[in-house]
Parts: sequence; C-alpha cells; structure tokens
Amino acid sequence: MRPPAALVEKLARARFRIQRAEPSLRAGERRSRAKGAGLEFVDHRPYQPGDDIKHLDSRLLARLDETYVRQYSVDRQLPVAIVIDGSRSMHYGTPDKFDFACRIGQLLAFVALAGGDRVRFGLFAGDRLRWSPQFHGGNQTATMFDWLGDAAPGGSTPFTAALKAMRPDLTPATLLVLISDFWVEDLDPELRALTHDGHEIVAVHVIAPEERDPAGLGDGPHFMIDAESGGQLEITLDGATFERYRTAFGERLAALAAAFKRAQGRYLSVGSDSDPDRFILRELRNAGVVG
Repeated sequence: MRPPAALVEKLARARFRIQRAEPSLRAGERRSRAKGAGLEFVDHRPYQPGDDIKHLDSRLLARLDETYVRQYSVDRQLPVAIVIDGSRSMHYGTPDKFDFACRIGQLLAFVALAGGDRVRFGLFAGDRLRWSPQFHGGNQTATMFDWLGDAAPGGSTPFTAALKAMRPDLTPATLLVLISDFWVEDLDPELRALTHDGHEIVAVHVIAPEERDPAGLGDGPHFMIDAESGGQLEITLDGATFERYRTAFGERLAALAAAFKRAQGRYLSVGSDSDPDRFILRELRNAGVVG
C-alpha cells in the first residue's frame, strides 16, 4: 500500500514545524540550539584550554587582547515517531479507519524524510507496540511505505498501553505523532509523562462517518457490539437517541482536545472519508503542524 505519486510529489516541499521538540540527531538540515563547528556564526565564548585555535577570533584578540572563540550554529535532524493505533476498534467504518490512519502516517513520514529528518513508525496491534527501523533520506521512501503494507489491526488493549510502552524507546525531545480513534479512558497520566520527558505531541483523531453521526443505522432496536471487548448492548434508536449521542460525542471531542492542550500538544480530528491531500496540505498547515 503506497500513497499516490501525485500526492507524494505535492508534499516534497512540506516540512514539520516544531514548538518543543529538539533537532538532536547527527548532521541534518534543521537549526538546533547546539553550537560548534558549523557554517553560520552565532556567538562568542571565552577560549578554554583544548579549544581548536583555528576558531580564535583574531580581531577581538587584537582589539581587546583577550582570547575568544567563534561559535557557529550546528544543524541536526529532528527525531520523529509516528505511532498508529491498530487495536480492533480501528477496523471499523466506511472507509476503514485503520487504512486511513496508515495512509496519513505514510504521508507524514514522507514529510519528515523530505525535510531531512529521521523517522520511524510505531504500530500498536495485537496488544503490543512494534517499531519500524529508523528511516532517513529520500532513497528509503519506498521501503518506509512498504513497512506498513501488510499491517493489520487487532487486539483489545487500549491505546493508553502504547503510550506507556513507548516511553523507554523514544529519543529525547521527539516530535511524536499519535494517530488513533482514541476510544480510551483518562489519557492525562500518560500524556503528562510524555510531556515531562520533553516530547512534542501531535494527535490525529480518526473518526468514521458512522461514529460522527450514526443516524444512517436507522430507527428501531439494534445490538451494539464493542469492537474490542466483544460486549453487547441492546438499544432502541430514535431521533432523541441520535441527538443525545451527537451531544455526547461533541463533548468527547472537546474533552480530548482539552487533554492534549493540557499536555502542550496539538489535536486535530479528521473523518476517515476525508481527502488526505486536503487534510495535510490545508488543515495541518493551518494548525501550524506542517509548513
């Protein structure tokens, strides 16, 4: 499963815009806070024994009779982790939420590669979190796309378990993109822990059309089955029930947005029937996630 070439081409100039994450991996294309032997002068500091004398500023030495070394900006790669929820509830909707999540994940991973960053996938399926290799450079695009090619959803463990399991494996100050339907309880403890670790969180909430408005199910008695636990509930649907559902669903979206805001993250919701092109190039751009 690979994204259309025309869409990939549109993303060739897109770049992640970061707020808290820190470029920290090897030589790259992003300006970091590190200072050293780079190309662009940024500051002076007093000479210390062991410093390379070729960085001494001869003009300051002649004018002040003091030894200072010139410091330059050091460009680094941004560590990016894109974690996709593959629990059983994602295998629902028309179009399928999991297929849409993988498509968005592939495109965002390409944005990272195009920007010279280093990226890897995390797939939470079958009640465990599995990591891809780290990808870097345009020549790895096809291999990166193919890593998700045979992925399938499954398992009943909530996505909060993935948030807990990923912490030891993340590079410090990672840009962490979470793609899920977020049918979970109490995200706050795990989000707080990730924020405390210095990571920057972007949440992409994938919603099936049937979840946003289930009126298409029709009035009358129905059996509702929990996709992950298998639990069943008999319910009679009518106009009043649909209206209560819409209200409760809107409150849930507001609560999720508030949880990610408390974690200093960014939250966006998107329907699985949406156009990936529009979502990334317009909505993510308007939200300041890509530029």
